[in-house]
Amino acid sequence: MKEKDALLRQLVQDAAAAPLDDYLVQLARGNAAADGLAALLERFDDNLARLEALRATSNRDLVREVLAQTRGPSRARVGEPGALDGWHKIDDGGRRLKLQATEWRAALDTGRRLMWTVNADRSGDEPHPCRLVTWHEALKRLTALNFGAWCGHRDWRIPTIAELNTLTYTADASDELRISARLFPDLRGHGGQCMTWSSSRFNDTRLLDVYDFAHGTVHRKMVGETAYLRFVRTMGDNES
Repeated sequence: MKEKDALLRQLVQDAAAAPLDDYLVQLARGNAAADGLAALLERFDDNLARLEALRATSNRDLVREVLAQTRGPSRARVGEPGALDGWHKIDDGGRRLKLQATEWRAALDTGRRLMWTVNADRSGDEPHPCRLVTWHEALKRLTALNFGAWCGHRDWRIPTIAELNTLTYTADASDELRISARLFPDLRGHGGQCMTWSSSRFNDTRLLDVYDFAHGTVHRKMVGETAYLRFVRTMGDNES
């Protein structure tokens, strides 16, 4: 136990010493301090094989994997991505609705001024299909969406990885990262069934980044492969 304790301590220290974003370092230290190394090790043992098999391309990836494997019971806090304060449901005319509404066509994050398409009925292809699509089909659906002025707007686009990341949050009593089912009932798959297209390319290659809502991780796909789809737009200065 002491040997494992020292090993994990060294792993966290090495991660913290790497030239990474400050917030990742703080997360690594914060998790270790809050839960205690002994508690971390209990959860870490079950996933040790996965960690050892990780082929991280950088220390940043390693830190993310460590944090994913040692994440304890989670808490959704006001002000964090996914907390529902500042969110509204949007009707087909672009009007704001209360979160209790049972029919809506988009979800608005007023804090970030981002509006997201929602297929609340989980049927048909509008505003986006609730099935896996290729990149080329995603572009066709985007053209159709803007032609029809979904929710009264014609400036919908495929989101970036950073924008998709704003939808994730850690739900109470769960180790999984996922989008809020109250706002987005149309994408609640697990594992590989959560990957969503982004407009972000990987290092100027032909690979596109896709976001996995089940684990809060980024993967890459060719345009001929399939992933889920969701559109976004940025609120204009004249929108209140």
